Amino acid sequence: PVRLKHVTGPGVQAFVKSADRNELVAFLKATEKDPDLQKRLQGAMEPAARKATVDELGKMAKVEQTPATIERAFKHLSLLLNDLEAKGIIAYDNG
Repeated sequence: PVRLKHVTGPGVQAFVKSADRNELVAFLKATEKDPDLQKRLQGAMEPAARKATVDELGKMAKVEQTPATIERAFKHLSLLLNDLEAKGIIAYDNG
């Protein structure tokens, strides 16, 4: 979800911690051509989680994800973002 680019730092951290790791990896793989989003999400991860995620992305480098996998990850992560937003956990930068 493009909205993630405008979520405040604490909101991004809450999102990353709440997200299913496999779906987050699928999302990062699908958005790898967006370095700003990659940096923002990976920067919100704990160091061990970031290393594991980068390792997983490296293993997936030559593997094509199915459209269903990508669609499912985007859908679930969008629902998670909406849920966190409704609970007041997610806030957006005004910029």
